Amino acid sequence: MEAMSFAMFVDNIKAKILKEPQLYGTNKSFDPTTMSMGAPEIESIEKTNSARKAIGLAPLKDGEYKLKQN
Repeated sequence: MEAMSFAMFVDNIKAKILKEPQLYGTNKSFDPTTMSMGAPEIESIEKTNSARKAIGLAPLKDGEYKLKQN
């Protein structure tokens, strides 16, 4: 499976089924308060960029993600 397809598959399961932050940060998130799409929600930029590097994807940069609010 191609790296981006794999990352999107994993992120869809984590975000839509498990209701967890995305690992790879490939899918925009929906903000119900503004009724708009926004940056993907991830747990940690270090964890995400390490996972992206491991499968050959470029790292996310500032502004391309939002961290999960506790």
